[in-house]
Amino acid sequence: MIKISFIKALQITHNTIFGVSSKEAFMTLVSKCPEARDNILKKLKWREENSKWLNKSAKIAIKVLRELRSQGLSKEDLAKLSDIPIERINEIVKGSADITLCEIYKLSNKLNIKL
Repeated sequence: MIKISFIKALQITHNTIFGVSSKEAFMTLVSKCPEARDNILKKLKWREENSKWLNKSAKIAIKVLRELRSQGLSKEDLAKLSDIPIERINEIVKGSADITLCEIYKLSNKLNIKL
């Protein structure tokens, strides 16, 4: 069975290999592992459907990280200040979290920034 990372699959879908289309190269690569292919295609579809929100989430993550740096705070400090679990803070600063309005408010309020 061929195992492939999600990132590698994304790279392949954005490149053309030996004159074969990206999609054809991707499908050939994962054809021997249907479970991996289905999982990757599901993730790609979700990312495509949620691209606008993911872009906003990434911008929020960048603002939060910049402000943490400028205030000399750690993610752990932010978790304590905002009463958001550190695991959730880690998801938020990766830029791929589905952030709630309550979390946006808490982060904005505790860091004194506009999100």
